[in-house]
Amino acid sequence: MKKLPLEEKVAPIRERRTGAIRAYMGTARQLLADIKSGKLKACDRAFTNTWTCSSSIMAGPIRMATVSDGVVIMHSPMGCISNLSQFLAPGLQPHEETKQDQGGYTPNQPATYYCSNLTEEEVIFGAEKKLRETIIVADKRHHPKSIWIFTSCVSGIMGDDIEGVVKETQAEVGATIVPIRCEAFQSRICQWGHDSAGHAILKYLVKKPEKKRNDMINMMASTAVWAEDRIHLAELLGKVGIQCNTVPDYAVTESFRILSEAACSVALCPTWSDYLGKGLEQEYGIPYVRDILPLGTARTEQWLRKIAVHCGKEEEMEQLIKEERAAVMPRIEALRKQWQGMKVFVSCGITRSLHLPHMLVNDFGMELVGINPFEFDEEAIVDLENLLKLTGGKDFLVHVSDCQTLEMANYIKKLDVDLFLGHRGSVGFIFKHGVPGLRVGVAYGSRHGLRRDMDSGRQMGFSGVLSYARYLDNVIKNPSFSEKLSAHTRLPFKESWYEQDPTVNMVDPL
Repeated sequence: MKKLPLEEKVAPIRERRTGAIRAYMGTARQLLADIKSGKLKACDRAFTNTWTCSSSIMAGPIRMATVSDGVVIMHSPMGCISNLSQFLAPGLQPHEETKQDQGGYTPNQPATYYCSNLTEEEVIFGAEKKLRETIIVADKRHHPKSIWIFTSCVSGIMGDDIEGVVKETQAEVGATIVPIRCEAFQSRICQWGHDSAGHAILKYLVKKPEKKRNDMINMMASTAVWAEDRIHLAELLGKVGIQCNTVPDYAVTESFRILSEAACSVALCPTWSDYLGKGLEQEYGIPYVRDILPLGTARTEQWLRKIAVHCGKEEEMEQLIKEERAAVMPRIEALRKQWQGMKVFVSCGITRSLHLPHMLVNDFGMELVGINPFEFDEEAIVDLENLLKLTGGKDFLVHVSDCQTLEMANYIKKLDVDLFLGHRGSVGFIFKHGVPGLRVGVAYGSRHGLRRDMDSGRQMGFSGVLSYARYLDNVIKNPSFSEKLSAHTRLPFKESWYEQDPTVNMVDPL
């Protein structure tokens, strides 16, 4: 593993650190062959119809704003912080109070965030004084334990000395100031923002361990892993005496300080956790578990056993697995008979794209016809090889893109797809083509207001398989929404585009 340069101000961009690419179209076998032969190269697009910012979305304002004793400051024009109002909306938050071993969430819990609101004059002459004043005001008003400063493209181009401001101001405030360098123009892989957040956490918050705890693990997951999943997995592990220090969502500042004391770190979202997990392993010798996610019964068993080894709970864990399997397998086997051979396409972040098919194929008997991860890097090679083993060696389409619906529309119309699972933004567009499907993960707002089943957004663990099956069953039994939508929708692309090979949009970078 390459040594992470934690002494530097900025995390290395993902293109260099992990060889990440954001544009590819071919088959799984072809992609692996290109990688092993050294023929894989970075591509660009002749036309790009979506983009994701590594600062305002991926770096963590929407994650760190849920830290209950923290304050977020975005050093940017006002528009850069607008995503917070979307992701912190009540519909995307838990409906019930959630308890974690560290931290938790209360309904209507306020999220405290500021924006330095850079003006044209400040862009020219600098805004370090304004940032300093914002830090002091936030500390006096809210008395937080941590203040998270996120940079932007504008502040990066201005050249404000963020670290200098932090050094000068730290003695005047009670909170720990955490500057996160995440100017989106530095990397074309938006997930680099996750690395920037991990870099800052390791540099400014994690403290040397006072003790090592064999009964505690770090559970790392972004907002895309719903609270129900985190709560359920923590309850499972709690049955054998293992506590979960869950970061970053709904954590407290102390959650980050004690990351160095855990028996191991497990990634529920390896994309978010990659830099932080590897940094903890590098600096404190904490094993980092990223290769297995608890999606599907077989993978949940492997995940639990791996954690049990690090915590010395192998015997207790085997008994727990036996009990949990017995409770869900009869129903899963019945569903498998109904859904056997159904052709599914998965389009989402690299984590679910490479791990959710284990549930769909192993537990439900579906056939994987393609995946669309947002990016692909060297860490994903083994995961892709595992998917080929899962399909019995049967090849499938791999389209690397961050929801480029122009290309998606082309090949989805040609593929024989029974079910499409994707992130918001792409799903509605695909529905207009008459392909039935759902969001890959159910949001809190999708739950019926009068029911509010606590497992209705669950996807991970043993009971998560049944919960997700109920969610999928909605559209499998009744695909009328996509059918009616396609019948009354005019598509934005000409018929001539559907007749072309979508790879014509892939071009050499400038």
